[in-house]
Amino acid sequence: MGVGMPSITKTLAKRILPQIAIEAVLRRREKRALDLVPDLDFEPSALIASTLFDHSVIFAAQSPLDSDWEADHGAIVRQATEGRIGSAVSAGDRRALYRLVRHFQPKSVLEFGTHLGMSTYYLAQALARNGAGRITTVDIIDVNGDGGAWRQAGLKMPPAEIAKALGLSGHVEFVAEPSTEFMAGQQDTYDLIFLDGDHAASAVYREVAWALGRLNPGGQIILHDYFPNGTRLFPDLQVVQGPYLAFDRLSRENPSIGIVPFSPLPWTTMPGTNNTSLAALVRM
Repeated sequence: MGVGMPSITKTLAKRILPQIAIEAVLRRREKRALDLVPDLDFEPSALIASTLFDHSVIFAAQSPLDSDWEADHGAIVRQATEGRIGSAVSAGDRRALYRLVRHFQPKSVLEFGTHLGMSTYYLAQALARNGAGRITTVDIIDVNGDGGAWRQAGLKMPPAEIAKALGLSGHVEFVAEPSTEFMAGQQDTYDLIFLDGDHAASAVYREVAWALGRLNPGGQIILHDYFPNGTRLFPDLQVVQGPYLAFDRLSRENPSIGIVPFSPLPWTTMPGTNNTSLAALVRM
């Protein structure tokens, strides 16, 4: 055992150290770009209070909602392939989003970053199970066109057709527009806003400021790819710097805004781990 350890250590070092070096460069680059953004107004009054966001209840290991989850997950899998790990929100993360919507029962949901539509189906299915609600999902490209990622990922059909096959068309609106343009022209308000589009720190900083102004009382803002303190959550996936750096700045400027990482969850998110990069902004 003692003989093999140095070899194993060297192998791990060769794999991890280049990632660490790359991440350090990206972090500095993100930080410089974020520093150029003027201070924005972050009004937290509509944000859900931290006392109402009970991680142990929302994501309980055993729940009466599990039978609904199994049925809805099975229906979605029959219509759409799982996609590649890293190319979409993982199945474990989708389960967390589904549970979140079932628990809080929002009526209006906004998602930035449709991509393959994987999170969209589960959010919409949870709304349908609740009996009412609609999700508006926004992407910079037409995700349902021939240039959408669904073809490369091996999905059977584009996201809008999958939603239709699942009976969810009445619960989903697809919008092809850059988030900056959508935000400039949008006056609607939402119960839940899921930010999973542009992960640059400067973009997330701006999006959170805008989202706070479009949130209904007691509403939630959910971040994806939030790595607390830049900590590695998955051994083979690069740390995403932007959401953490954006929150670090806005929380220093606005101490009444906190964050609740969803990690760890009581179920597997990716092979070999229960970690997740999902997190909720809360009012302290």
